[in-house]
Amino acid sequence: MKPSQNPAKPSESPTKPSENPAKPSENPAKPSQNPVQPSENPEKPNENPVKPGGNLTGPGGEQTKPGEKPSTDQPVRNLQITNVAIGKASGTAQVGDTISISVQSAGGTGVVKYRFVVKKSFSTVIGDDTISSTAKWRPKKAGKYSITVYAKDDGGNVAEKTITKYTVNKKLKVNSFKAAPTSKKARAGQKVKLTAKASGGTKKYMYKFRYKRFGSKKMKGIRNYRSKKTVNWRPKKFGRYTLYVYVRDKTTKRTAKKIIRNYTVR
Repeated sequence: MKPSQNPAKPSESPTKPSENPAKPSENPAKPSQNPVQPSENPEKPNENPVKPGGNLTGPGGEQTKPGEKPSTDQPVRNLQITNVAIGKASGTAQVGDTISISVQSAGGTGVVKYRFVVKKSFSTVIGDDTISSTAKWRPKKAGKYSITVYAKDDGGNVAEKTITKYTVNKKLKVNSFKAAPTSKKARAGQKVKLTAKASGGTKKYMYKFRYKRFGSKKMKGIRNYRSKKTVNWRPKKFGRYTLYVYVRDKTTKRTAKKIIRNYTVR
């Protein structure tokens, strides 16, 4: 038996692999561009933990021992006088004036009491061991004074403050007031020279002159305030007159006056 002349050939078109095999995805899922990052400020453990047996600190920074509660009281400030005020400025006060002295203090413990002392040639206490923060003083002499205020609290702490070279002037007054010619020698229509002189207060005085004829209720002016202490007056009628001079302290505006009564013009 002969073998077959046309043996079965293998298939000329065998199954070829697919010309368009499935390609991997061109846009595969990318990992997240914003992955969850760990917290930038992770909770830190207490940097200053209370150590066993350590001391606690109160609000004022004071140390307390273990087992004690911190104090809630603020630390006490030292007693101090913050201000002393005088009711009249230096150089404007005059002998006999009532002058107020006031004090302000801070700190200390308990009640604060004050002592007021003025000194010229010797010391004079004008208020002692008083809770009042104001004292009254009436100087009897002109000159320069020192004024000291002392403060003392219940704890025995003491503070003081002094004002130096406080000036008190003499009382403003008219020392003299004269007319020339003198009474009974003057004539109606003729010149009468009036002259005044002042002292005390602060200088650079201003003078004003006035008159009133006997029987008249109206006062008339001769000259208003000026620095010159003399003035010329010409009485128009004979009779008796009352003459006045007023002096004014230029700085404090205080005034003083002096009178010539029964000046007779013939």
